[in-house]
Amino acid sequence: MKTISSRDLKNNPGILGDSDVTVVYSRSKPMAVCVSISEGEDVLSLADAMLQMRAQRALELARIMARESGTDRIPESEIDAEIRSLRAAQKKN
Repeated sequence: MKTISSRDLKNNPGILGDSDVTVVYSRSKPMAVCVSISEGEDVLSLADAMLQMRAQRALELARIMARESGTDRIPESEIDAEIRSLRAAQKKN
């Protein structure tokens, strides 16, 4: 995996071809992950798979946080009641 600055990418976009995965940084913070593709590769399927992986990771982190905070033990009936209460309050506004 390679790292580059957004300025380097702007000045030399061909730099992305040097590595399979490149992380682009702006002001010392990661802002993008670029993945090289082969000719004929289904780009849309690859993008969908990457978004699905990101969603799965977010769900995994939410489950870990729920376990750590104890909210994973809240009964489903209590969760449903809270949702109904919030929806009713939103309808009033």
